[in-house]
Amino acid sequence: MPEPFGPVMGAGESDIGFLGATVVNDGDEQVTLRFSDFQPGREFMFVIDVDDRLENSDFGQAVISGDEIDGAGAEAVLTMKGGRRSKVKGVFGTDGRALLKGGVCA
Repeated sequence: MPEPFGPVMGAGESDIGFLGATVVNDGDEQVTLRFSDFQPGREFMFVIDVDDRLENSDFGQAVISGDEIDGAGAEAVLTMKGGRRSKVKGVFGTDGRALLKGGVCA
């Protein structure tokens, strides 16, 4: 059963002005997040369903284990109020978290 996108409560969503996200359906590969005040050094954490595409997985294709997501890439395009864009990239660890770096968001 798919897990819908959701912000982790208390993870800074009010400090950065989280405005919302596009609807994410099972099998989607992209989500658009909107913020009004995301400044450098702040963070935003969320949960979302990730589909397992491996034929032989630790828990079948229903659950992704830490080893399966470890090393997977994550990327985002930051769009500033003036329309300027910056790409950031990161890599997932076994804990299911990816720290994205490389963009200019000020």
